[in-house]
Amino acid sequence: MGLAREDSHSGYRAALLDDLRRVPRGDSVVLKFGQVDCDFVYYLKLVHDASLTFEAHLARSVERYFAFIDGALAAGHLRHEDLCIATPFPTGVVDAHLREALCSLPLMAKAEREAFRRALDDHLFLPTEAERVAHGRAYSAALAAAARARGLPLIDTFSPLLGADGLCRVKCVGANHHLPPAAEPFAAAALARHCLGRSDGDAEPPPGDPAGALADPAGGGEAVSPAGGLQESEP
Repeated sequence: MGLAREDSHSGYRAALLDDLRRVPRGDSVVLKFGQVDCDFVYYLKLVHDASLTFEAHLARSVERYFAFIDGALAAGHLRHEDLCIATPFPTGVVDAHLREALCSLPLMAKAEREAFRRALDDHLFLPTEAERVAHGRAYSAALAAAARARGLPLIDTFSPLLGADGLCRVKCVGANHHLPPAAEPFAAAALARHCLGRSDGDAEPPPGDPAGALADPAGGGEAVSPAGGLQESEP
């Protein structure tokens, strides 16, 4: 996600720190990172190291993410009481469009994209949609555990988007890796539950939210559900 290094290719670290310094005291800050690490960076690494498990990848990603957060808090760039963490969304890219979607990162140069596509074509066993959603669930659970350990509130924007089949109920269009506008009410409802303590108005999603929850990988069996879990991790 480019937060660990000052000289990252994306430049996100310097840009984000500059933004955080400008936030008025008392304003809430929601950090929502990890989507690119789940949906892209893992595969950029996988084509060079076929033995890399998603579990190992997410452990390093979450560790570096919270190292950034811990450093920003210690340096006074943001205040603990103003900060909350949001999960990624479940992937909405279907299997038929996965290879094409993986090559759509705008930061990739043409030659880099072509080389990556060739490597993907040689890699015959990319995860299925169900496996990729499971990756996102594991990543979200790891974020929940790290947030809880620091007394930071968590906004679960992952679980409300799951349908009865356990997959993202809103699919991406073709190889576009961004969720379409139909996903917005579910994200808005999660934010409303956190900010207002309830869902109301246009933020209310259609009925039928799954009862599934994000399991805590720390081993305690505690879960973070679409509604109650947002409160469980609050200080």
